[in-house]
Amino acid sequence: MKRTGKSVISVLISALILVLALVGNTDVKTVHAAQHAKGVKMGFHKEIAINRSEKILKGLCLFHKWSLRNTSGDGCESDIVEHYVCVKCGKTKEKTITTAGNHDFTAPTCTSSAVCRKCGARGRGPLGHDWTVATCDSSATCKRCGVKGEGPLGHMWTSPTCTDPSRCIRCGKSKGPVPGHCFTQATCTVPQLCMRCGMSYGEPLGHEWEEGTDTSTEKCKRCGVIRGSTN
Repeated sequence: MKRTGKSVISVLISALILVLALVGNTDVKTVHAAQHAKGVKMGFHKEIAINRSEKILKGLCLFHKWSLRNTSGDGCESDIVEHYVCVKCGKTKEKTITTAGNHDFTAPTCTSSAVCRKCGARGRGPLGHDWTVATCDSSATCKRCGVKGEGPLGHMWTSPTCTDPSRCIRCGKSKGPVPGHCFTQATCTVPQLCMRCGMSYGEPLGHEWEEGTDTSTEKCKRCGVIRGSTN
């Protein structure tokens, strides 16, 4: 009878601890500590009941209270794994979040590569500058970042002509006035000629002969050439 009474007591204690842990959200060790705090002296059989209750509780915890313990994986090269533990029974579990290969890259620039914000891995780039063409008045400029490059080149001016002002051989811009022709006077045998470009204008004046006499020959009043002379 005595042994039967102790067995009943052990079962009742085990059941009580199990109910308190499941319904009252209290773990086995907390109940055990509370009993000691109240001065409850448990014999050998009661200790066995507690141990059995702990094993039963771990196997029958119906309402786990999960707490995140830590995580592993970088989320880029490997999946993120969350590690949980039940604060009531100590059971553990893992939750895998499939993220491998999902880098979060910054935008690449002309001088730097894309960088993953999560793991620091480098991606595409640097892109290099995309230059506009330098001109006489402006430098080459990168279309992406706006940085200045070569230039300005400066104008390369030609000399002006009688009919055209000075022009830049790179961009075609002109400057200054058109000088115009500078003609010489026409002569008896040569028309007007431009001293700059050699262009002729008009007709020769032709000789203006003096009438000859019995003692003199005909001579041009303008140039003095004698008729029949080769000069």
